[in-house]
Amino acid sequence: MPFDRGLGGSGLDSSNGATTTPISKAVGLMVVDGKNPSAHLHHPQRHHKELNQRPLHTQLPPAQVLAILSQHADAVKREEWTNNVQETVRDLISTILDQERYSSLPDIQGQVEATTGIDMRSHLDWLQDTSKQKLKRINQAAEVIRVTAASTRVQRAFRARRWALRRRSRLRLEHTRVAADRVAQQAIQGYA
Repeated sequence: MPFDRGLGGSGLDSSNGATTTPISKAVGLMVVDGKNPSAHLHHPQRHHKELNQRPLHTQLPPAQVLAILSQHADAVKREEWTNNVQETVRDLISTILDQERYSSLPDIQGQVEATTGIDMRSHLDWLQDTSKQKLKRINQAAEVIRVTAASTRVQRAFRARRWALRRRSRLRLEHTRVAADRVAQQAIQGYA
């Protein structure tokens, strides 16, 4: 059965009356609405856009889309502002606590309110937690310094003790050598 006869589109082999497979089915090409989809390869964006469009009954109205986008933009701005304010307050708390003097929560609250102009009464729990976290970090750093200093003192004491023991050992060896030399000297003089 000659294959190229199917290209004519009739699907009939005129020599023996048998039908042949059209080339589009044999090769696996897909024909949609009488069009070859490879024609869309010249315009991939158009083809992609056609595939991704939602049906009209599932699309939001443009006004609602704009409202959602503006709400999102407002939320992002508020979040950025909130993050900046929180960082500013954290920096202030760090500065206050780094002064290494006792500061009560009302003192910290007053200094933060005076500096930022923000009423902190409704945020006292957050302010207290932030202060506790900062104090915890300060105490951990101080503990590391104390441990390091203590280990340094212990190492210094150990070195001093080791030096004293070595010195005593050297002196003992020196006395032993001097005593042996004296005994040897007396023995030599006694035989002479």
